[in-house]
Parts: sequence; structure tokens; C-alpha cells
Amino acid sequence: MQRPNPSSVAGGYIPYAMTYSPFNNDSSCKSAAQVLSDIQIMATKNIQSVRIYATECDTLYTVVAALKECGMKLIQGFYMTSAGVDSIDSQVSDFNTWLEQDSSNAALVEMLIVGNEAVVNVYVPRLLVSEFRTG
Repeated sequence: MQRPNPSSVAGGYIPYAMTYSPFNNDSSCKSAAQVLSDIQIMATKNIQSVRIYATECDTLYTVVAALKECGMKLIQGFYMTSAGVDSIDSQVSDFNTWLEQDSSNAALVEMLIVGNEAVVNVYVPRLLVSEFRTG
């Protein structure tokens, strides 16, 4: 796929990465063809990396295949629930299995993000309540 020169994109700022969720409006999973179409649009905007939130909807096989085709990198998230760190066990297992299936997969991974929503859901409300009480 031909990607634009970053200096030729009108409008100034070009984000390095974007988040992507492989769901349709009805919460069903997008097909591999739909995912590829979405990722191709990102690639034409010179996005370099895509963050996925977890491993649902076969993202390691649909999104990553599209990223490979478009020459992009993966930022893999692991969604942590209120159950704590054990809630990501199946996602970590999926990720490890995916890594073991193809030795080139590791080179696609730019970053791992674990449980940022747990931090936001626990600490941000406390900060806001604390600020509200003092301010």
C-alpha cells in the first residue's frame, strides 16, 4: 500500500497512533475484510501504529493481519476489570499463543498497555472527589 509523505498531508498535525475497536454498531465483531478496510483508511492518513484494547473479536488475527499488510505496528492493550490482574489471564494467554505461532509477530509489537482503565476507574474518581471537597 502506498502511504503518503507526512509533510504532504494538509492540516498540520498527524497523529502517530490511533486506537481501534473491531466492533460494528450492533456490538458484533467486524469481519476481516471490514477491519482491513478500516486499517487501510488509517494507513492513508499516515498513522504508524494502532492500539487495540484487548484480544476479543480475534483482533490478533484480523487487526494484526491488516496491520501487517499496511506496514503498521501494534500497541496491544490488556483490559483489566474490577476483578484485578487475574482478569487479563486469558488475554495474556491469547497474546502468548499468537506470539508463538509466528516468529515475525514480535516485531510488530510496539508497546503493551496493561490495565490503564483500572487506574482511571479507581484513581481519577478519587482525585476528582478530593478536588471537589477541597476546592
